[in-house]
Amino acid sequence: MRLLFLSDFHGHMPDVSRWAPDLVVAGGDYCEVDEIRQLKFAAMGRGLHATKWTELVGERRANELIDRALAEGSAVIAALGECGVPVLAIPGNSDRVGLYAPELAARHLPRPDHPEIEGRVTDIETRIVMRRDLAFAGLGGWSGPTNPERLDREVAALTAMSRPAAAPLVLISHNVPFGSSLDGVNNPDLPDFAQGQMVGSHRCRAVMSALAPSLCLAGHLHENYGRVERIGETLCVCGAGAYRGDAVVIEFHADGSFADPEFVSSPAGARRVLA
Repeated sequence: MRLLFLSDFHGHMPDVSRWAPDLVVAGGDYCEVDEIRQLKFAAMGRGLHATKWTELVGERRANELIDRALAEGSAVIAALGECGVPVLAIPGNSDRVGLYAPELAARHLPRPDHPEIEGRVTDIETRIVMRRDLAFAGLGGWSGPTNPERLDREVAALTAMSRPAAAPLVLISHNVPFGSSLDGVNNPDLPDFAQGQMVGSHRCRAVMSALAPSLCLAGHLHENYGRVERIGETLCVCGAGAYRGDAVVIEFHADGSFADPEFVSSPAGARRVLA
């Protein structure tokens, strides 16, 4: 089976057909939230919590930004549904933008925070599903550390899921494992106080420890695209580059083993889904 992993679309969609996959796995961040992200850092720079970014621009402008982000995220998921092969998907942290305005989120289908199109795109957030004798577990949503209560609840939900004992497991995590070589902010577009910070996921680490997947496909940190590290039994891969036209191709063999990940780029980049 030829698997294509795409993560961090941010309103863009590469041409999937050029890689001829049997299965597409989408790692989240369908919404474009660049301006909102800048406002969050501006709020933190003023000593405010990141969620207070709306206060910097007012309710009307905030709702315009949220509505646009949701529309773009929804359009990306719809485009994934037209790629011609099955898609497994999880939401990313950017796809939770609708929490700021639930009435706006309800208008956009398919929802970025619940990437599902019947028969074409399957949301596997905190679920385990089987595809061709491979098990896939989804862990999307929030980035960074999570409170212990939620972490324990979500790990318990995944570990309670059944799968054939012999089935190799692939973990799809929006964020990279905390403290790994895939972690660490080194993006010059971000403020100085963010540089060097470890912002990976404790949830990802906990699920890896509990389920021992053979492969972990993650995104979130755009600048760390292409990094690979083996942690215990798990090969961890950062593929956060769909918005540039970057992806990861992995060939699975009949026995569940897989070839080395191939990092690929579309010469045409990725098109903006909404004009």
